Amino acid sequence: MSKASQIIILCEDKAHEMFATRFLKKGWGVNPRAIRVVPYPSGKGSGENFVMKKLSKEAKAW
Repeated sequence: MSKASQIIILCEDKAHEMFATRFLKKGWGVNPRAIRVVPYPSGKGSGENFVMKKLSKEAKAW
């Protein structure tokens, strides 16, 4: 894998966040400083809805 400047994780809940970060760290050897997790609403509505709304913003920023 080529070195990325930053990896952005957009997830629905803590379980998805933990899975993605552990996979990147242990599976691909990504430096934890290169991973950014977008804060998600804990217990405030649908996680799927949150991801769908944030996805377009994150894609535009990329």
